[in-house]
Amino acid sequence: KIVVQSPPLLLSFISVLVLSLMRKKIILNVSDLWPLAAIELKALKKDSFSHHISLFFEQFIYSKATLIFGQSNEIITHIHSIFPEKECYLYRNFPDHQTKEIDFIADVNEPVKLFYAGLLGVAQGVFELCQNIELQNLDIELHIFGDGAEKFQIEELIKQNPEKKIFFHGMLERNILHEKLKSFDIALVPLKTRIYGSVPSKIFEYGALGFPVLYFGGGEGETIVRESNLGWVAHVGNFESLNSSLKEISKTGKSEIQTMKSTVFDTAEKHFNLDFQIKDLINKGVF
Repeated sequence: KIVVQSPPLLLSFISVLVLSLMRKKIILNVSDLWPLAAIELKALKKDSFSHHISLFFEQFIYSKATLIFGQSNEIITHIHSIFPEKECYLYRNFPDHQTKEIDFIADVNEPVKLFYAGLLGVAQGVFELCQNIELQNLDIELHIFGDGAEKFQIEELIKQNPEKKIFFHGMLERNILHEKLKSFDIALVPLKTRIYGSVPSKIFEYGALGFPVLYFGGGEGETIVRESNLGWVAHVGNFESLNSSLKEISKTGKSEIQTMKSTVFDTAEKHFNLDFQIKDLINKGVF
């Protein structure tokens, strides 16, 4: 039994090809739908030669997999639209819960600290978000951690617009970042465009750390945040909706947000639990 991860699509194609010739049981874990996601991100031109080759790779790995894990219901729906009889299971990208209790450093006299930590790339659209976010008259700061293609644009924007209350901290080691975030309040999870099948794992990771989220990515992730009461949702690509959510957060205040952290932490421990998920799949005979 061998687990194969997709994407990357080319690597998963080669792996599945070789393993199918060796008659191995292939468990395919699909975390994003390629090439569909590449089309939506405009990284690949629809109906191009590369697109058709990628579609062949995609259909091949689905057809040869013994069973498939999809990290969202949309992924499973897409696979079943191609291979209706294929054995598929929902497998969320939950973190391994090692934190037994939340450990925050709270100062109710400070502004609400909103943070983004991760890749500063095209898909996240953090630079455009920084251009359009309106914090001037709110008791909120935005702190950014990470690196990527938009880093220098973000740094220049902050330098020229100090009144925007945006602060850039660069890239930090994971354990150092988690320690620093103890004094922060709300995690920002953005996507530049709604990507079918995509559910950012940051939703679950921040939940496990006890952070409410401001989700700005659309799709199934939006449904999870709403139904699990994990924080606030702004319509993807709609900065008026984002700024409206920020006003709501500012009115909520620091004290109530501290109470929300405990609720989010408990929700994550019960419903976004990797051990529970694995045990359930074992009971179903998947492994």
